[in-house]
Amino acid sequence: TELKQAAFVKSDVFAINNTGQVIGRLTKATGYQIVPPTFRLETTYSVFATVWSAAGAPTEVPIPSSQRKSAQSSQGVFDINNSGVVVGFSWPTNAPTPVPSKWVNNKVTTLDTRHGSARSVNDAGVIVGEVEALLPTGDSRYRATLWRNGQATDLHALLGLPDTTASVAVAINNRDQVLVTTTPVYGEYGPCYVITGSSVQTLAASAAGQGCDGQGLSDAGVVAGNVWNNTAPYGISPARWVNGSLQRLPTLPVPPDGSLDSRVTSINKDGVIVGSDQGKPVRWVNGVEQVLSTPITGLLSGTALGGIVDISDNGKLLVVFYGSRTSSYGVLAPQP
Repeated sequence: TELKQAAFVKSDVFAINNTGQVIGRLTKATGYQIVPPTFRLETTYSVFATVWSAAGAPTEVPIPSSQRKSAQSSQGVFDINNSGVVVGFSWPTNAPTPVPSKWVNNKVTTLDTRHGSARSVNDAGVIVGEVEALLPTGDSRYRATLWRNGQATDLHALLGLPDTTASVAVAINNRDQVLVTTTPVYGEYGPCYVITGSSVQTLAASAAGQGCDGQGLSDAGVVAGNVWNNTAPYGISPARWVNGSLQRLPTLPVPPDGSLDSRVTSINKDGVIVGSDQGKPVRWVNGVEQVLSTPITGLLSGTALGGIVDISDNGKLLVVFYGSRTSSYGVLAPQP
């Protein structure tokens, strides 16, 4: 199923649920402006948080009167659970900056008054993300946060991290385990952490100068992500962490030019990991890499598959399509 984007110039997608609903954003040309000093005419654009139906039809997430409408990106969405609850950020008219929010049946509810965003929601409706905190120096850092029944929990404090380290809760599974990524120094990845109740497990990389780019975790607590080299030679390699132990994922042979372009983007509840390898869509099942090369029913002639963005718990794949001139997104459903 191709995700339609008629009248829009660009789409970006982030997550898919079991029913085939997809969330992301559409960028649309909304007008023109005259730019001095040459007084040339330029197109202006607006970004719209969007939900695509299982049939591929886009619906803009409505902006109520209590939310700003003039901002280019007044709403953003990052995850959707299997009941259709969507999480991200919105920008109330009485708030100076966007705040973490959720949408249930297209009705927005703010989760916090602080600047930040919700990143992940499990099937019980427990939500994680980050909020911004000011430092005495005037700088600010993000702090990983959990919201349950309207109450916020500071996960950054639970981890005992310094205030100068940034942390983001990027995923929560159906056992309420939370995956947190950290940035001790701007532009560098630190260790990841898995929080289970009041227990904390540290997921370190294999060598000094390397960091963890966690992307998700299964219901069994397996973490999928990438190992980053923060120092030369810079690079990224796909990995998973099982019981806290790092396991490098196999990849395709490195091309003659030596460029390595393999990365993990997501993992579902059963531990199936997806991503891209040398521009090809791949899955890792039980640590074994599978390149999607089987015939794809309904794929237009001349269209190629790119990387996989996300995988639902029942195996639906959110993928990139490449045509002769443009790229788009679509959903691949497993056949019986």
